[in-house]
Amino acid sequence: WQGRPSVAFGAGVFLVGWTDDENVGVLDPNSGEVMARRFDIQGRPLDATEVRVNPNTMGHQDFAHVLWVPQVSCFLAVWQDYQGVYPNSLARYVPPAGPINP
Repeated sequence: WQGRPSVAFGAGVFLVGWTDDENVGVLDPNSGEVMARRFDIQGRPLDATEVRVNPNTMGHQDFAHVLWVPQVSCFLAVWQDYQGVYPNSLARYVPPAGPINP
């Protein structure tokens, strides 16, 4: 299952983020990942494939949201991480160009 998409635009680039539960049970039975892919203004992909944004693969990552932060000329991806009893809100910057490293 893939869903809960979010889209942001900045520096001539679209960033699409979403929750991906396709690998549930592969690394962790409760896993879910936050994925992203960048596209140019014409809609052509700038990344060869979708890229995992969340660095932690344990627990369930959900409710991805992306936005452009003009003060730092970068995208920001935020999501909820469910590793314990209570969810944590996590975030990381995603550059408009170059590698996206989880």
